[in-house]
Amino acid sequence: MKKIIIFLIFSLVTYFCFFIKNQSRPEGECKAEISFIKGNERMNIVSFQNLDSGQGTISISGVLYNGKKISGYLSKTVNFTYKKNGDNYLVRSDLILNSPQMTLTPDVEKRWLPDFFITKGQSLLWKIKHLNNRSWLVYSETVPLYLCEKN
Repeated sequence: MKKIIIFLIFSLVTYFCFFIKNQSRPEGECKAEISFIKGNERMNIVSFQNLDSGQGTISISGVLYNGKKISGYLSKTVNFTYKKNGDNYLVRSDLILNSPQMTLTPDVEKRWLPDFFITKGQSLLWKIKHLNNRSWLVYSETVPLYLCEKN
C-alpha cells in the first residue's frame, strides 16, 4: 500500500512539474494590441501570433491614422520558421500574404514595418520574456514591443 501511495504522489508531482514547465513556454497562440506613434501618425495593430516547434505564424491587422483621419489599413499574415536560444527567437519569413483589406502603399509599409513583414527570407530577432502562465513580453533587441497574452 505504501508503494502505491508513494507512486501516486511521485506521479502527481511529475505531472505538475511537466504541466507548469509547458505552461511557461511561449508556444501556442497569443494576442496583442499595439499602438505605434510617429509624429502626427498613429498605427493601431491587433496581432495574433502562433509558435509551434520551429514554425510560426503572425497575423497583423491595423489602422493607420494621420491625425484623426484614417489614411490606410494594414492586414497581412506571415508564416515563418524560428530558431530558439534561451529567450531569443531568430525568426525568418517564409510566406507573406496580404489580405484584400490591405490598403497601405509599399512606401508607407516600409516606414512602419520591418523587412520581415514585407520581403520573404528576411530575419528578425525577438526576445520573449515569460511573465506568467498566460503572457509574454516581446522585445526587439532591447526595446519592448508588445505584451502577448494567451486567448
